[in-house]
Amino acid sequence: MIEGRCGSLAIDEARLEALIERVKKPGKPIRIAYFPLQPVVGPTVESWLAGEADLRHPTIEYTTQLLDLAEAMGAEVHLFTRDQREPVGELGPGITMSRLGIIDSPKPLPLRRVDVVRQTRNIRQKVNAFGSDINVFSYEMDWFAAIGIRGLVIRSLHTNLWQPDRRWPTLVDGIRKVDEIFAGRSLFHAALSVSGEGSDQMERMSGGRLPIFTALAQWSGESLPAIAPYPKTPRILFVGRLVPNKGIFDLVRAVKALREQHGPVELVFAGNHPGMLKDTVAEVGGEDWITLRGQLPNAAVMEELGKASLLCCPTRSSYIEGQPRVLIEAHIAGRAAVASSICRSMADDSTLLFKADDQEALTDALAEALFNEKTRDRLRAAALVGRERYVDRTGSWGSKLFEAIEAAAEAEPQRDPELDQLAASGSDFSAVS
Repeated sequence: MIEGRCGSLAIDEARLEALIERVKKPGKPIRIAYFPLQPVVGPTVESWLAGEADLRHPTIEYTTQLLDLAEAMGAEVHLFTRDQREPVGELGPGITMSRLGIIDSPKPLPLRRVDVVRQTRNIRQKVNAFGSDINVFSYEMDWFAAIGIRGLVIRSLHTNLWQPDRRWPTLVDGIRKVDEIFAGRSLFHAALSVSGEGSDQMERMSGGRLPIFTALAQWSGESLPAIAPYPKTPRILFVGRLVPNKGIFDLVRAVKALREQHGPVELVFAGNHPGMLKDTVAEVGGEDWITLRGQLPNAAVMEELGKASLLCCPTRSSYIEGQPRVLIEAHIAGRAAVASSICRSMADDSTLLFKADDQEALTDALAEALFNEKTRDRLRAAALVGRERYVDRTGSWGSKLFEAIEAAAEAEPQRDPELDQLAASGSDFSAVS
């Protein structure tokens, strides 16, 4: 079984050799172009080269697993970054990186569509000049402008395409979702997602044409942490970005109402920009029962989960969740969760859901999870079931990426020939701009 330098994979060796034989061109190494979701890539490569990457850290998890798979395939890798602070050129043996060009911004996407189109065309030129056999895209582009990219095209979804309470996207979700419908049917060869909901959405967008795989986040250690005892005073933990659309103000007011109904309850926030909540804490008189910890490293987050009675993810409908990673970390820590309907992608039997944007429903759900003995015991018991899947590397993103590439390589190309002709007309892929 192939595990990779950082132990992120579980791939059958015979299947890997068969894939290499199928993809590799005579006399040339396999080449993989990767477009990470996160802009910071250089430090990830450094950690990977030292074999020290932490699979729990979302900024580096996926690039680490991509590099593990590439090394196992004997492939050269070209990474793309959107951050001007990143190093470019050779980062390690067989690993190079360049900036996207045209648009250099630390933001996830340029705001103007014309800029996105120009950037995508620039990417197409660079990819084809690199001569990649496999292209892995972890963020949205203008897929119409991507027509003509050579090699296998794998789409990796790290957030849902639209809110999970709708079967199809609406104008609220953006006109650019039309791109995904086109790409799912005429550009992509396979797809993978970090949530079941994301996989279902891509299945609908592609009309059932694509092979689609669902990955599961991983725990870095070989064994799971011990289960900590529950606190005597009910303690609710929030972990994540402290921004309004994460439901942080709803949570403060819900816990205030909870305290008025049931007595002492503590609330802890772990996330960046804690100053966002200071006025609200003063407004509700929460200085004695609300703690603002700031952003914490992963080990400290797990410690806080061990001190908590439960985790709360009160995300509002204005925010598109993909994989609320902390729900998985709560499960690893053996803690139940209360989460809005926006987070249902990753919810399991240890998660109690409530209707998003409904503060009263949030209060009721917290009361049910903390003070209804039957519900509380059921959720806590469920939080202890299935934890071992987070150390099963067959479900990791890297292993599922292998399966996606394998399926794409086995399938006959199904692209629309008229679209490829349109892309090829007048296009010059020889120069890297």
